[in-house]
Amino acid sequence: MHYLILAALKIPAKEATHKEREVQNQPAGPGQQAHGGPIEGHSVHDSFSRAVASEAYRILERYSYRTRNPDCLEFCDRTAVVAREYDTGTISCFRLAEGRIVLPTDSRVYGRFTIRDGKVYKCRSGPLQHERRSRQAKRMKALPDYPLKGLFPSLEAFAGEYYGYQHLKGQGKFGYYYNPNAFWDWYSIGGRWPDLFLVKESCPEYFADKELREQESGRAQAPEGYKWVCAARKKDIEWQAIRDWGLLEAEGRSRSLEKLSTTAATESCPARRSFPEELRYPVSFYRYMDDAACRTEGAFLSDAPGDRAAAEEGWQEAVQDYIGSLSDDDVLAGIDCHC
Repeated sequence: MHYLILAALKIPAKEATHKEREVQNQPAGPGQQAHGGPIEGHSVHDSFSRAVASEAYRILERYSYRTRNPDCLEFCDRTAVVAREYDTGTISCFRLAEGRIVLPTDSRVYGRFTIRDGKVYKCRSGPLQHERRSRQAKRMKALPDYPLKGLFPSLEAFAGEYYGYQHLKGQGKFGYYYNPNAFWDWYSIGGRWPDLFLVKESCPEYFADKELREQESGRAQAPEGYKWVCAARKKDIEWQAIRDWGLLEAEGRSRSLEKLSTTAATESCPARRSFPEELRYPVSFYRYMDDAACRTEGAFLSDAPGDRAAAEEGWQEAVQDYIGSLSDDDVLAGIDCHC
């Protein structure tokens, strides 16, 4: 699933040159398309966009499923489980014609042979592609409930070869490292939401997924004198322009629905604002984060249906308060996270 994350970035002010802006979001060169890395699939040549990409990666790395940063990882100890399974566990195996015993996952049998009713069958055999006791299958022997100790000479071999677990030799433990705080496996700045913030055409510092916007039809058209971006300094974001644009879009949708309705005279659809008037910052995110903390909408939601509306209202207020607490020079970036 994709979630829109608001990241607050601390980036020193430095005006981007006109020349830098001319080359922003040009096609990336070989090796530059790397999800989960500092450039996140974008070709960012101007200094501000590079700083946004780098700072976003630094903050997001703490929540990556694929991070190798030891400060973000914990060891999951599976010693007791694998030791018990090794001592008492069994598995159905194949004895090949030459006498070698192999697991069902071995490339010599996987997808080609199967065990049924204690016998080996060839998969998808003959013109009808059905299971059959072929000549080759008859030369093999099924070994149901074969002890794991007969396949692996030691607990270390079983844990490593069968499960891929690491062995902490100094501690005698088997398991794997994982990030307990992970919530994304890849992300993109803007991504499916490149139309997040409106800034004036003259704005010198911004991150815009121009290439994606040009490739996909149906993207929102910015009002005259403005452009859509997915990252900019808080002081450069035109919040009222976003609100006004949302209102016009809602009214346009309402008129379209009325034209489609055969009973528009009696069942007209009233125009609705995209964002409530009381919102100081007309945006909506699933999670917000900065260098110090990360908070998610899920912390406000309750399983009790009667509490959901209040929880959603509390979350929206939290987002508004959070943005309000940020410095005008802080950079707001919309991150499309895949979980």
